[in-house]
Amino acid sequence: MVAWRITHPVAGPYDVEVELEGHLSAAELGGLVGGLGRDELLPRRGLLLLADLTGLDASDISDEDLQRLAGDALARDWDTRPRAVAIVAPDDGTFTLAMLYRAHLGGSDSGRRVFRTRAEAIAWLGEVADRSAG
Repeated sequence: MVAWRITHPVAGPYDVEVELEGHLSAAELGGLVGGLGRDELLPRRGLLLLADLTGLDASDISDEDLQRLAGDALARDWDTRPRAVAIVAPDDGTFTLAMLYRAHLGGSDSGRRVFRTRAEAIAWLGEVADRSAG
């Protein structure tokens, strides 16, 4: 079973952090997307978002599951597209799935990037924030 925590950091170059952990099954995907979409911190246009998948086991998720997840995200993005999403996925399996998810969303045009470390993800969000401020 997957659990998520959404926080608004006191300091940092991003607006919201989503941390996912546990075992994610295909059956839980719809509930996860729906639950995250109802959170008061997330459905706002222009957010800088850090998605930390360090504690997530998504080994049972197929490419078809990712396509459905990406379709839901694209529909949500129509009204509330984030400015940038940095996805932290340190292990090989989750990293590969995160890259496939990003590809289904449109690759570099999606405003999402996948990183192995939290430090790299935060640095990139800082660059995005600096470009937006300047």
